[in-house]
Amino acid sequence: MFKTCLRRGVLAGLLAGLLAGLFAYVFGEPAIDRALLLEEDGGAAFNAVVSREGQKLGLVVATVLYGGALGLVFALVYPWLRNNSETDDWSLSLRLALALFGGFFFLPFLKYPSDPPGTGDTETLGFRTAAYLLCVVISLAAILASWYLARYLRERGFYAPVRQSLVALALVVVLGVAFALLPPATPVGEFPGGVLWDFRVATLGTQVVLWGALGATFGALSERERVRGAVKAREVAA
Repeated sequence: MFKTCLRRGVLAGLLAGLLAGLFAYVFGEPAIDRALLLEEDGGAAFNAVVSREGQKLGLVVATVLYGGALGLVFALVYPWLRNNSETDDWSLSLRLALALFGGFFFLPFLKYPSDPPGTGDTETLGFRTAAYLLCVVISLAAILASWYLARYLRERGFYAPVRQSLVALALVVVLGVAFALLPPATPVGEFPGGVLWDFRVATLGTQVVLWGALGATFGALSERERVRGAVKAREVAA
């Protein structure tokens, strides 16, 4: 059963990674091309061992592999959540994908939005990477704590509107304090706003496609397995 769940997660992740990679290729790479041209115009030479077309293909391959790894993580978390929830597989899978999307990407993105090539100081790259990873850890921990808080309030009979309002308020307060204490995002300087906007929207869209496809595919496969199991059980009973 557990191995089946892992295979399902990896399969869903690979498919999601492929769709996200294609989305990034179509919508994200043009913004990167414009950013590289601006970098060259500013006097920075762009010398790459791999051609841009090779890099674009590599992006799709890397996104597929990344999706497979996320699918594995998804499949490891899902059984624990399944045992602690009465929600159907489809809804539970989508909720888990939404939570992981928020923790892994969206909440850190609000604090540290992605920047295209040619922005940021390379000397502070290590520090900025560490700050971003810390932000991811804080975001995931906050979401997990929110789930426990919601469960605690539900067990004590709080009505859904009150429970959800308290959880949302607690999440906003905790993240607001944490984000205020974290180092500020690096300014992009005089980088053209249009290119920056396109790049960030494409990055956000890629992640939406990745997590949305992962949750939907995993949920659909889980529901299919559940229906097959129910049919076999009826056949045996007959």
